[in-house]
Amino acid sequence: MADFNQIKIDITVLTQQLHVPERLEGLGRPLTQEDFTSYKQSCEDKLLVIHNRLKELIMESYNEVISNACIEKDEKLSVVHLLILCGEHSALEYWSSHITMEITKKIADQLLQLFHKNTVEELIMGSRFIFKNALLELRPKLLLSTWKCNPAAVLCYHWLLMKVRAPFLNEYLSDVLPTALIITDDFEEPNRLRGLKCITHIVNNVTKADLQMYGQCDVILEALQPILYCREVDLLEQFLVCFVTIMRKMDQPSYSNNLSVVFFFKLQVKK
Repeated sequence: MADFNQIKIDITVLTQQLHVPERLEGLGRPLTQEDFTSYKQSCEDKLLVIHNRLKELIMESYNEVISNACIEKDEKLSVVHLLILCGEHSALEYWSSHITMEITKKIADQLLQLFHKNTVEELIMGSRFIFKNALLELRPKLLLSTWKCNPAAVLCYHWLLMKVRAPFLNEYLSDVLPTALIITDDFEEPNRLRGLKCITHIVNNVTKADLQMYGQCDVILEALQPILYCREVDLLEQFLVCFVTIMRKMDQPSYSNNLSVVFFFKLQVKK
């Protein structure tokens, strides 16, 4: 039977091939199926290969308890890449399908079986290495100048972020907040909604002291202001959830001065 190292090599090569490619054209328009046609043609078969290779690994390690502490750095990075791949296919998008979603769900379950974890949340928060290096791998794709080219990285960022909660998230505030703010400041409503949900999750899962440090709360509120002028009800409703979450976290009535403005614009939308 193949050893762990060979399986790791196989998986690393395949994940490098399977990460969703950049979208290099049409950045000023919404995504279409045609943007990812060539990628989708071979994706399902390669994902099945990874799934089968992991089956072999599980058979070899059936009587062993694998922990983050007992595997090499390169092997941990293979786990990181697998989780990123799962995140890229965590929802039905132009580059994914119901089949790829099903296979990557099985791959995630295989990782849980290998590491004797019950949930993906437990796997990620059980190792600083995994979350930290997943963010490092995604970071070049989530910059102000690159994120629109990498919609799958945005989906993966959202998927990973929602798996991480307090108190684990505290030390990563400066790593996760910029991307949420960038996504929120977009012309496409789905991106803005996703960004608001990310901000709400972040605020809910970090401390008041962390938000106050370096004026992070003020930065968030400033980034949210343009949404007050939107007329999309869904967007304003998610804004209200986010805004109230911030108010509760900071426990400062002065922030509520802007709330009347929010309701004014919400009433204008309904007229």
